[in-house]
Amino acid sequence: MPTIFEQIHGTEPKMEVLKREHIVDKYAHNKGERDEKEDGLRDAIKGMKYFSMLWEAFAWAAIIGFYYNKRKPLIGETSTAFKYSTISNNSNDIFYSLILFSVAKEGYDILKDAKKVNTIIEEYANGGFEIIFTLLKEKGNDYFSDDSNFLQEILDRKPLREVQFENANEPEKNGQSDLKVDDGEGGNFNF
Repeated sequence: MPTIFEQIHGTEPKMEVLKREHIVDKYAHNKGERDEKEDGLRDAIKGMKYFSMLWEAFAWAAIIGFYYNKRKPLIGETSTAFKYSTISNNSNDIFYSLILFSVAKEGYDILKDAKKVNTIIEEYANGGFEIIFTLLKEKGNDYFSDDSNFLQEILDRKPLREVQFENANEPEKNGQSDLKVDDGEGGNFNF
């Protein structure tokens, strides 16, 4: 029996046309478009695109959706632009991560149905697109024209896990806190 990765490999994830036009096409190159010289001239005129391939903008939105637990069913006209095999061929880690995010949200039983896995990824990507639209509305339509703002979006994400204090119930000694904070990598910071 094929694995879930093999089952979903040839599937084309859908996205709403509006989101494709205003986010994916705006921030990602379509490798099937024209020649390199024309792309370079068009980019100079329109502004540089951050992602080198369409799937990267889709994965960006999906990760944001999963991160913020924003799931939104697709409505209206939809479009496809690539297959999961394109993601897998370019970044197996991201391909596997999208599937594993689905498992984290829905449980292991989701692995029995590749169509459900695809739907989960599509809907969280759609939720991520909504978050990106909100950012653009708040920060200006050209916010992501500056490459550093893609990094800023990551830095601005709210932390999902709380800082763990080992000695949180112990009183302070000599007016100083002796708290140890888990750094998430097996070490601690002392305060």
